[in-house]
Amino acid sequence: MEPNKQPPQSLPVLDEKNLGTLLQALGPKLQPILANYKVSSADYLKNMKTAFGNNDINELARITHALKGSCRTLSAEQLAEQCQMLEIAIQNNNLDRVSNILNSIGPTLTETIVEISNFEKSNM
Repeated sequence: MEPNKQPPQSLPVLDEKNLGTLLQALGPKLQPILANYKVSSADYLKNMKTAFGNNDINELARITHALKGSCRTLSAEQLAEQCQMLEIAIQNNNLDRVSNILNSIGPTLTETIVEISNFEKSNM
């Protein structure tokens, strides 16, 4: 994907098939992981914005990478892709792009949390 493009709409917010596989593997142990993700991902975003506001690009990169890993683990595909795009913008020192991506992550995070909650209601 080119660094200046948004994630394709065909990418699911949450890959429920993969998350279902994780549920089969972990069983009830997945519940606290999902609960922790919902809280920690919001904290990550807040800390990412703070780091950017403080011009602490190294901290922003570190937090972005951690959030991306959490998203990939739990099949939060769109948010993981946005984090990947953010990492690229950080590496390219494209601060306008970083700002735009940071602003777009909030709504995707909200949608991701809703999708995870729906998955929990339907499957746990």
